[in-house]
Amino acid sequence: MNSQTASRTALVVGAQFGLLLGGMEVISHSLEVFANLQSPLPAIRGVAMWAVTFLVCGAATSIAHGRTGAVPLGIVASILAAVCGAASSSSMRLP
Repeated sequence: MNSQTASRTALVVGAQFGLLLGGMEVISHSLEVFANLQSPLPAIRGVAMWAVTFLVCGAATSIAHGRTGAVPLGIVASILAAVCGAASSSSMRLP
């Protein structure tokens, strides 16, 4: 696999996982705003969202490394997943 194909693979994996993460963040923010969650549930939801973020970024790193064989490209995929997730969920305007 040449370097251009490997880089493209890492970017695609990162973007796909970023969209997944963004969808999960939108669901989490929607629950925060629109659902009347009782006392311990908002804290559990917040911690669970951090766990999902770490899980998605770790999966992006693992899959990109497995497909390209390069650790730096796995890290790039993870960073791109986090950035795409943040960008897609921050575009949601809630009251």
